[in-house]
Amino acid sequence: MRNVELLAPGGDKDAIKAAILAGADAVYCGLDKFNARNRAANISIDDLHGILRVAHQNNCQVFITLNILLLDGELPSLFILLNKLYRMPIDGLIIQDIGLAYILNKYFPNFDIHASTQLTTHNEGQISFLKNLKVSRVNLSRELSLPEIKEMCESAHSQNILTEIFVHGSQCISFSGACYFSSVYGGNSGNRGKCSQPCRSKYQLNSNAQSYIFNLKDNAAIHHIDALIDAGADSLKIEGRIKKADYVYTVVDTYRKRMAHKISSQNGEENLYKVFNRDFTTGFLSGKMGEQMFISNPRDYSIKHLHKGLHDATKSEVEQAELRFYNNKDAAKNKIAKEISSLSFDKLPISIKLLGKVGEYLQFVCKTSNGLFQFKSASLLLKEGKEVVSEQLLRGRLKGIEETEYKLTEIDDTELENGVYIPFKEINAFKKFLLNRLTNNAATLPNIELPKLEKHQAIKENKTLSVLINDISNFVPIPGVVYYFDMPSAMKSGLKNLCDVFIKYDQLIPYFPSILIGEDFTAAKEFLSVVKPNVLVTNNSGVASIAMEQRIDWIAGPYFNLSNSFSLKALSEMNGCKGAFLSNEMNRQQLRKVRKPDGFQLSFSIYHPILLMTSRQCLIHEASACRLTEMNEQCLPTCNRKARVKNEKKELILIIKSKGHHHRVFSDIRYLNFDVLKDCNDLFDNYMIDLTQLEPNENMQSIIESFKGLVTDGLMEDQLLAAYSRNTTDHQYRVGL
Repeated sequence: MRNVELLAPGGDKDAIKAAILAGADAVYCGLDKFNARNRAANISIDDLHGILRVAHQNNCQVFITLNILLLDGELPSLFILLNKLYRMPIDGLIIQDIGLAYILNKYFPNFDIHASTQLTTHNEGQISFLKNLKVSRVNLSRELSLPEIKEMCESAHSQNILTEIFVHGSQCISFSGACYFSSVYGGNSGNRGKCSQPCRSKYQLNSNAQSYIFNLKDNAAIHHIDALIDAGADSLKIEGRIKKADYVYTVVDTYRKRMAHKISSQNGEENLYKVFNRDFTTGFLSGKMGEQMFISNPRDYSIKHLHKGLHDATKSEVEQAELRFYNNKDAAKNKIAKEISSLSFDKLPISIKLLGKVGEYLQFVCKTSNGLFQFKSASLLLKEGKEVVSEQLLRGRLKGIEETEYKLTEIDDTELENGVYIPFKEINAFKKFLLNRLTNNAATLPNIELPKLEKHQAIKENKTLSVLINDISNFVPIPGVVYYFDMPSAMKSGLKNLCDVFIKYDQLIPYFPSILIGEDFTAAKEFLSVVKPNVLVTNNSGVASIAMEQRIDWIAGPYFNLSNSFSLKALSEMNGCKGAFLSNEMNRQQLRKVRKPDGFQLSFSIYHPILLMTSRQCLIHEASACRLTEMNEQCLPTCNRKARVKNEKKELILIIKSKGHHHRVFSDIRYLNFDVLKDCNDLFDNYMIDLTQLEPNENMQSIIESFKGLVTDGLMEDQLLAAYSRNTTDHQYRVGL
């Protein structure tokens, strides 16, 4: 039988201990910066030494999460951190930012790179894209069904890439990495680990009733473990870096026993109901997405589950059952707390004894838990010099020990003659020897410096305006304007029509969505082989892989979430990209720091509907009436419905299911940014306006001509543009990532 890994969350030191003791094969944890769970306690770089030692002693690997988007201003701090990490026996780094992938490949090649769930990997083309970035394993999207997971595992294994599947824990209603809800409403970007979870809040429906319309039950694949292993999963991953030690221990222990067939799926499920949960669903795995996946309360469901088994019980019996539940819960917590207290991540002690007198060599006798070792100076001790050899001198010179898994506890100088001297080079030689001995020579590794990127040549002329449309009747050719055509996620059902449109209107440039799954991705590949466009724009890295295969120039769209100079280098040098959009979550200062490669076209969207999330789940039936309780094959290509809800601040939010697209949630107001044209005009070659959601009474040609005058000629038609600025915002540009 294949050796399948059980991967556990470690939000703090106690949770990591719990995961190790419960039998996790690996644990993933975040440091106090650069990770996507800033609400977790996380760990310090100092803690990591002991964690690595204890984990490895217990045959448990440690993966570090650096899974957020990075900004150029943070790169000096990032390099300082990476220089520390690459001296330590880290088993893997989990990343989201493709610029970080470039940095690791170019400057820190010994790290094992794991693709985070934030990269939304759901088609085989994305596996190939990640292969170019030298990723060794990938966490597959949570929205995939078992047959889709099997296909992805086969594709990954054919390219020597391992796969992780989430089997337990909280579920996002949005595709990971494609959610901007928290960013738009509050300035707390999920792509920066700051998600405020607005999806867990109540929303007011048209009936004025309030409901948790975006609140999903938790994932619990305890019944599908064997099927996932048969499908080719290499790692079964548990979500929960903000969960406490008792939760982590219970969940890991349950899945460990289930994987070993020591307990049944049913018994395992009952164990899982004893810790925090929102009830359980496997709707994505089974492909049965619908209303049964939602729950009307985001709080702990454990007691409600208990009550389900007591429907015929008396009030007294219910109270006694609840009391037993809480007593057992407390007893389990105490037992787990006692067990984890047996593990210590404390640094190992080292003591040093100094021996010698004038005319003799200075001897250093070092004692650690691994035994004794000695060092002898090359010079003799002297009667005079610059500074007396003493405990104070030695402690000052050996501060580097603090960056190892050891701590200096004692310096014994009782057998050292008082008032003796030795050249400083001898103390330095001992320091070098000691640090190398304690770190297996990692201390000798040179520091990797952050490379300086040359400022690109300012773009002052030849600006272009691109327009995104989704209805061919809105195609109004205007000289000097580039037209993108919005491609659906349901490529398979509309393939012939799409091919006909692009063959007839060869001026159109296809603009691919961020989500293309299964046969729809295959249809995208067929579309490109038939139409053979000169260039395309894509928000999906799988389409980028097709473009590279078919030698089509490609541009990375705004939902690639690009936020730093090295992400552009990764696209240009490693993936043959000709241009890209920078993220609309960035502010002026963050944009100004970006340096682009020579000949690389840089774009920015200045007018568009504000996307909050993209979901594979049906959102319409939660917000308004729908006769279906479960989605079917026709929902994606044919459903065309809208709903409106209000958040707690009475702000209007639009739920839109348009034909061929997944369910999307938009703000009621649009993004409009004139200031970026003044602030960053030397950075961008192209500005885009998205007219896919124009109201019927809006004049397409007038809008395009107005923006063209603004972008290409610098003309500000105040009265006309003022009309478009109603019900718009550039809040994200003000706040930034």
